[in-house]
Amino acid sequence: MITLASTITPSMIWGTFLGLVVAFAIPLILVAYGGMFSEHSGIVNIALEGIMVIGAMTSSMISHQFDAQVKAGAIQPWLAMFIAIIASGLAGALFSLLLSFASNRLKADQTIAGTAINIMAPAIFLIGSTAINDGVETDWITLPTWSTFSPTNFGITGKSFFRSFSVNTICIETTFFALVLIPLMAFTLF
Repeated sequence: MITLASTITPSMIWGTFLGLVVAFAIPLILVAYGGMFSEHSGIVNIALEGIMVIGAMTSSMISHQFDAQVKAGAIQPWLAMFIAIIASGLAGALFSLLLSFASNRLKADQTIAGTAINIMAPAIFLIGSTAINDGVETDWITLPTWSTFSPTNFGITGKSFFRSFSVNTICIETTFFALVLIPLMAFTLF
């Protein structure tokens, strides 16, 4: 009989912890870079969190819609995830136009308009998640099982710190995107 204590090592716990820290920090880092660009241009963009919620909702809804096609083999999982990521960026960009419209056309204060957008985004998410879950009121959207990479795709096997770290960082698609985008943004700003 195999016990849980004999299969989990301290290095696996630390690897999982650090991997989750990096994985959850990537979206916040990208949003912080967006805030730096907007502040650099003289715009107070308080609505960044709401824009992030709309982008995440769009990505999960698109992934959910592609679930049947991916399982049937009609579309590759990487292409479905790529389309979902591009759609989330476009949805965030379109949603950010609300702040531009309120600030420029309606002459509203940027801070108040941004706060209103932050309040409106979770409400839109709840309406969207209810619609995607066939009218059942819920605050979550089930992600398909194909939406994550496997560490064995990268030749990572065994129980170790690196495997635990890689499962939670390398295997999340946005990490690849952020690793390319962060140095490019740093070069652009400075």
